[in-house]
Amino acid sequence: MKWVLILLNLAAAGGVIYAGYVLCAVHRVHSTSVLSDLEKRGAIVKSPPLDVGESLRSIGGLDQNLPILTYTAAGFFILNALAFMAVWKKKKDSSAPRTS
Repeated sequence: MKWVLILLNLAAAGGVIYAGYVLCAVHRVHSTSVLSDLEKRGAIVKSPPLDVGESLRSIGGLDQNLPILTYTAAGFFILNALAFMAVWKKKKDSSAPRTS
């Protein structure tokens, strides 16, 4: 049971990092599609003095803050797995005869 929990914690750490990458990629794709839609509708010109695409990508600070959050969460999962390894010791077999 100990190794199942350790492996689940390591899988959760990998899953959190992967989910963070996916979420950042979705945000980048969405900001690019919003930019192209705004250009198509004539709301902005192709080369404005302000980089609108970069402004759209930086909304909410997702590309800067999400990696910090995901790596911190993954670190806690790894620490939890290490704690299971260090603390959870194999129980002595109670059915074994005692020699006293």
